[in-house]
Amino acid sequence: MNKEEEIMSKTEQKHPRLLWLILGDVESYGFRRAFLDLMNTLKDRSIDIGFVSMYSGPFSKEVEEAGYPIWHVGAKRTLNKTKGKGWTFLAGGMRLMYSAVANQRAVANAIKSFKPNWIHVSNNSLLIAGGLASRLSGIPAYWHIHNTIQSKLPMELQPLSLQFLCKLFGVQAIANSRHTASSLGDSLAKAKVSYPGVNVSYFSIAAKFRTISKTELGVSEQLPVFMIAARFDPEKAQDRVVDAAIQLYKKGERFTLLLVGGPLDSGFGKSIVERVEKEGFSEYIKFVGQVDDPRPYFLVADVVVNSRIDAEPFGLSVVEAMLMGRPVLAYKLGGPSETVVDGLTGWLISDPSVEGYRKGLSRALEYKRYWSKMGCSARRIASAKFSLDETTNSYLKIVGFTDHVVEEELLPAKDCVEVGH
Repeated sequence: MNKEEEIMSKTEQKHPRLLWLILGDVESYGFRRAFLDLMNTLKDRSIDIGFVSMYSGPFSKEVEEAGYPIWHVGAKRTLNKTKGKGWTFLAGGMRLMYSAVANQRAVANAIKSFKPNWIHVSNNSLLIAGGLASRLSGIPAYWHIHNTIQSKLPMELQPLSLQFLCKLFGVQAIANSRHTASSLGDSLAKAKVSYPGVNVSYFSIAAKFRTISKTELGVSEQLPVFMIAARFDPEKAQDRVVDAAIQLYKKGERFTLLLVGGPLDSGFGKSIVERVEKEGFSEYIKFVGQVDDPRPYFLVADVVVNSRIDAEPFGLSVVEAMLMGRPVLAYKLGGPSETVVDGLTGWLISDPSVEGYRKGLSRALEYKRYWSKMGCSARRIASAKFSLDETTNSYLKIVGFTDHVVEEELLPAKDCVEVGH
């Protein structure tokens, strides 16, 4: 039995089939987790799923280990080189077109073997490959956009060119938020919206996981705790929140700021650590480093901060914090304006400057006696709108497989406990 026959023998079922095109080697951890959660939920709904991977890497390995059929293209590394602006960006686009044509035979073989009902693409650089495969095979394709479409060409030509490709190949765009959909525009093609889903049983205070005490973290039991859980990167604005906290400390305010994420040995990470040490506030600002499971730290926190200097396309960590029963302070531009209800489940700031975050922290502190109630409201709303079941239903309705939609009655959250402060 050859490779293709072996794959077909494993997937010879009378179920709808989805073929997902991935890069395989550069997808981030959060991205992989979100989309594998979607795939696993689709699998539970009797959808057969296969993958075409352009390169070998962490994601392709994860897919293979999960038991999904996978076809490896073995492409040369050219596909995600659309960085820069202007002519540099256009040159990258030409490389994508060349790669899509050069690798089309391998994709066509996967389609012939797996016989999918639809094709799914979730990386912008694979839009041409997925669209070309769709046009040649007659199988509908869907492009799930997970990042804000930037303006890397003058006169909004980048979003217009992406719309043109959708129109040319008949690809339906699916955005991960209304913000992301608006960044694409709708002059030639309009995106539908399907939010990423989060596992409400995993992100729950009732789930089983190792807890961490404030003592272990060197955090005062008497002080409220704000937490940021994100990789250390200038766009994540940890430096601005730290400076905002320092300003409040100098005015006599006292609380702990817990920074979860890495790398701390990067230039950006080191600069923040040195700033805290220089100002003498190491007692109140704690650095945890990178962790595999953020849930124990959500439990330690009273408020979770989702800081950015620009728009957050969606913000999975916002929903995860809400499901853990924590109110969220966030910059409103982008996804947080669709996930956080200002004054009910958290607070939205309109200015991502140091002053903006200082005002946001101060406002959150004024709501201290309501934090627990706000956290329970956050859990309830996130469970209703952003659970894997709800978002999978949304996705299935868009791709036209409504027979596999499972509508479930939302039960009151029993795993959210109001705690007095």
